[in-house]
Amino acid sequence: MLNLSGKIDQGTLELLTLINQVTVELGIEYLVIGATARDLVMHYGYGARIQRATKDLDVAIQIESWDSFGFHS
Repeated sequence: MLNLSGKIDQGTLELLTLINQVTVELGIEYLVIGATARDLVMHYGYGARIQRATKDLDVAIQIESWDSFGFHS
């Protein structure tokens, strides 16, 4: 298991903490995806240098249906 304790920058840590708090309250599972996920593993797990064009953080959530999401056209 990759231990990121004390290694993530403060802004990313605050955002991930907020996402975790909200998803736990709602009972929704989530996953960090995209370049941020890659960089967390490659940099902190293997020491690779991070080269990013953007600083966005992508997440995916799991829901049972569109109705549970609340999406209505």
